[in-house]
Amino acid sequence: MNEERDEKIRKQWLEQIETNERFFANLLKKENLPFEKFLEIEKLQREGQELKKRIEDGHIPDEPPVRGYKRVHGQFVAMTEEEGDEFIDKEKPQPLPEIQKQQEGGNKIMGGICKLFSRK
Repeated sequence: MNEERDEKIRKQWLEQIETNERFFANLLKKENLPFEKFLEIEKLQREGQELKKRIEDGHIPDEPPVRGYKRVHGQFVAMTEEEGDEFIDKEKPQPLPEIQKQQEGGNKIMGGICKLFSRK
């Protein structure tokens, strides 16, 4: 049972990293991208590649990647895996304006992505 869960988490992270890479590539194509954002995107790309390498080498993150956020008592909290799956089926989740610190290094990457786009 744990092996199935680990493989599912591993696959979800690899899919999320691939999605992020495509997203970053599109962002970098923008001509008017501020240099600060360019540097942030490069840093997030590097972190994603490092995590991908670790996962391919056998590392399994403790938790699946964050799928979205919901409001609970005026605070944004990460959705459970089931809530995220339901939400993704209904509509595409939007990044959280301000992300609270996450417990796993891989979630920091997702947090960095959302943080990047919450700045103006």
